[in-house]
Amino acid sequence: GNSNRQNPCLVNFDESRKMGEQVGGSTPISKYKTTIRNMKRLVGLAFDDPRAKKEMQHAPFECVPFPHSLGGPPSIAVKVFFNGEDKIIPVEQVLGMMVHHMGVVAANKAAETSAT
Repeated sequence: GNSNRQNPCLVNFDESRKMGEQVGGSTPISKYKTTIRNMKRLVGLAFDDPRAKKEMQHAPFECVPFPHSLGGPPSIAVKVFFNGEDKIIPVEQVLGMMVHHMGVVAANKAAETSAT
């Protein structure tokens, strides 16, 4: 069944917003193509790295190469439909969204604990 747990390993994009709260439950199932998960396995890998290719084969989201302004091999970005248009977001930025959400959850829990 659906729990009320928060799962910071998922970031979901829909037509109007980035979901940062309550991304557990049925959201990954109902928004399969717009839920980015397992991105931690892709951080720091070049787009052409064999390990990245293997992980990207199983991803339900579209991965695209992301060029760097200073050169070097392209890293990995995800293509998402957000605010009515396709956006290319580096996987490190998606992971940053997850880490930010974890900080919000921790701050809320700390506030609850100190209030009691």
